Amino acid sequence: MRRNRFRTAAIAALVLVLGSRADADPIVAGTDHIFAIGELQTTLFAGTPLGLNDDVSFTTKLTGSYRMNRSAQVGTSIDFTITDALFHGVLPAFLGGNAFQLTNTPGTTSSGTITDVVQDPGDPGFSSGAASSFVSGNYRAETYYSMFVPDTGATFYTDLSDPSVFTATPDALPFAPGMVKMAMIPVGLYLQVGASPDSSVDVLVGRVSGSLTVVPEPSALVLAGIGALGVVGLICHRRRGRRRPLA
Repeated sequence: MRRNRFRTAAIAALVLVLGSRADADPIVAGTDHIFAIGELQTTLFAGTPLGLNDDVSFTTKLTGSYRMNRSAQVGTSIDFTITDALFHGVLPAFLGGNAFQLTNTPGTTSSGTITDVVQDPGDPGFSSGAASSFVSGNYRAETYYSMFVPDTGATFYTDLSDPSVFTATPDALPFAPGMVKMAMIPVGLYLQVGASPDSSVDVLVGRVSGSLTVVPEPSALVLAGIGALGVVGLICHRRRGRRRPLA
């Protein structure tokens, strides 16, 4: 982290010294497939159709991915939308211990902007999918998501009029593994009773907040594991080759 801060400060200083001659090309539009693990911090209210006698708070783990569809950089800002979110988790035992899927809420648009973008002036930019000239920026996304429980058919969703706001300070684009984005302020959680989300008739059952941490793409982890096994095998083979037969 300290190294990244030093790199950012050094690049910013270089931009000031070199002026426009050191400008990097604007980052082009593209789509990043982002894999992440996360947590949902949920409080369910007493006296709802869920049958709780007291308010209950708990944390659930998530794993999955989403797509960030970036517009071309304009000035020091990059607009984006978030689509194709699909995360998996398991409800606590007192709610049945059933698996659930978290997705974008149908009929909503999750979107945001990366502002105050700083670039490496020695990097001309990137084609979509490659490492970019991006060094730092401020990420803010307004999101709406739903949780579907296949075993029971129940659907929960976050407030349609009050988005869950995630913020982060990325230091790479596409996002580097380890980057954390957090939604610190809880939003309403509704139980859907009709065919589609409608907060005028659906039941407010609690509040929820959360966080996501970017992880490497699963295929990259598999390749790394295969590579590690190959190295171990090579070492073992060499060690066996060095053994001399007993006299």
